[in-house]
Amino acid sequence: FDVVALPLVFLATSLLGAHFTTWQIFDWVRVVARYLFGRYDGAAMELCVNFMFAAHAAEAAYGFALARSLGLDARSVMGWTLRTFLAGVGALGRLTRLANTTTLPGYEKCGVKY
Repeated sequence: FDVVALPLVFLATSLLGAHFTTWQIFDWVRVVARYLFGRYDGAAMELCVNFMFAAHAAEAAYGFALARSLGLDARSVMGWTLRTFLAGVGALGRLTRLANTTTLPGYEKCGVKY
């Protein structure tokens, strides 16, 4: 995930900025979206974008609560929350696997390094 984090941040910022603002800097995103999705009803597309935003916000809230329950510091909690908001289930899956492990990576028990 870390390799593609910057393009994901750029893509999410562009898409959400184009949808929720009228800034001219996002005009190119609107042009591409009209070209790709022009044949669909505008209300249906807006419903899809709003649903996507709500779903990712709910996943990020769960990721925030899960990261806090693991006792991570504030920077790590915010990082996991942002990653989960941008990547959704992909980042949340990594966090839940981390929460469900009995030993953390790099932990040594009885001479065996996990």
